[in-house]
Parts: sequence; C-alpha cells; structure tokens
Amino acid sequence: MQGYECKRLSRLAVVGLAAIIGGIGWAFEVKANATVIAADDAANYTTATWLTGSNEGSGFGAWTLFASSTESAGWYVDEDGKGWALSAQDDELASASRPLNESLAVGQIFSFRIQRGVGDPFEFPFAGLALTDGEEDLILISTLGQDYLVNGSSTLVDTTEPVDVEVELTDATAFVVRLTPVGGATTEVSGSIANPGNPDIVGFEVFNDNFGPGEDLFFDNLQVTEPDSGLPRLSDIHLVPGDGVWVPLQSLSGTVYRLEYTADLMADPVEWQQVDEQAGNDGLLSLADDQFHDAPIRIYRVRVVP
Repeated sequence: MQGYECKRLSRLAVVGLAAIIGGIGWAFEVKANATVIAADDAANYTTATWLTGSNEGSGFGAWTLFASSTESAGWYVDEDGKGWALSAQDDELASASRPLNESLAVGQIFSFRIQRGVGDPFEFPFAGLALTDGEEDLILISTLGQDYLVNGSSTLVDTTEPVDVEVELTDATAFVVRLTPVGGATTEVSGSIANPGNPDIVGFEVFNDNFGPGEDLFFDNLQVTEPDSGLPRLSDIHLVPGDGVWVPLQSLSGTVYRLEYTADLMADPVEWQQVDEQAGNDGLLSLADDQFHDAPIRIYRVRVVP
C-alpha cells in the first residue's frame, strides 16, 4: 500500500496522501506545490474597462468579446463580486475568449470558478467554458440548466452554487477535471481530448447560448499553474480512539492546507469530502477528521488551497 500511486490525484497542490485501513494508518504519495503561470480576476476590471483588446492579467492574451445581438446579448462585470458575466436570451449568443501566451503543458492545470444565474430550473440552455486549439473545442465544461458536464458526459454536479473547476492535462491527449461546488464535495473525472490529432490547448472560450433572463453565466479566478518541488513530506497519520484522525505536516506560512477524504479511489468519478482547513505557520500543523467513526477505510489527501 505504501507504494501505491493513484494517477487520478492532482499534481496541483497535493502535499500527500494517507489512509486508515482496518485501523492501521499509512502515509504515502508525496505531491507538490504550484507556480502560477497565468492569472486574471474580474476584480481587475469594470464593465467599462472589460472590452475587446483589454488585458489586466498575466500569462494570457487579450480578451475578444462577442455578442450576436446588441439588444439580447452582452457582457458586464458583476458589482456583487460574482465575476465576469455573459448574458443572452431570445436565441442569441455571448462569448468571451482569449489565448494563452504558451500552450497548456502536460502536468499544468487550468482553473476557474463558474456559476449560472438562477432562472427557470426546468429550462436547459447551454453555456460553459471550452479549452480550444484555436478553432475546435478540446475540453468542454458545460452547464445544461444546473447540471455540469465534461465533454458531453452524464451529469457530474447538480448545483446553482459557484463551482471551482480544475482541468489538469495528464498527458498529450488526456485530462482530469475536478469540480468542487462551494461548500460541497469534489467530483473528479478523467477523459480524452476531443481532437487528439491536434492536441495543443492554446486558448479558451466562455459562452452563454440563450440562457435567458436571470440566467447569466458568471466566471472568475482564471489561473494556469504547474507543480513546484520542495514542499515538506506528509509522512504520518494518527488514529486516536474516540478522538478521530489527525494528520501532522510541516507547514509554510502564507499557505492554506485542506484535508479531504474518500472511501473509494477506484470510483469514476472519485468524490472527495473536505473535513478540515488551516493556515500554515512555518511549523508543525495538525489537520483533523473528528467525524471518523471506525470506518473500514478512509483515504485522505492534503491539498494546498489556491
């Protein structure tokens, strides 16, 4: 078990993996922190300054904004902090796209937050974000109503809450997507890009295809990251009868660590539940699961929160 490597695990900000199996603790699979390659946030813009040609981030090219109608489609920056927004109705389309300064490399992760406005829950308009080769969609994270899908999959997440999305390129033509609703569990799914003959991811497009009144699409927190080395090793796990599980690690100041668990690494998708989150202090940090009650198996991972 100590040599087990789960290829579903993120190389972004996973400090380590540990497990309680039959009352015995194991710690294994060390991962790395991440360096930011590209980043941008809606807080860098206002509705008046978010225009075609604008670029207040780093690592990305300039925005290209499109609306098929000036009356029934458009874009703005939400004043309540939900992020950039695309609105469309009456069979119209709004989109926002931009290139990456460098194509997404194997091991790198493209991440963002996305949310649809709450309108008619029984309508199924189409919206989402696509990673592209400049012309064709290679990896598509879409929302039909409040259902989130990846490359046309069955429903992975059903929510009206904001969803944090990570897309990791695991090799030249394969990826892992993790979707985490705010306050909810992480759902993880793997797949192959839609056009393996031209697998270079060189940009992305966010789109809202006729969502309708009250159903604008919001997105924010754009990042491209890649692993660093040098985080302290997660080397131990403790089961204290009547007191739960705790995982010690040497922490770094200014870094937030999250403890999550799953009962099944072979599930597709793998679902992770958050049980603890603490800020580092340049010393020993103990993350705890005080809800552990003699479960036959619980597999934990510690992640650095972006």
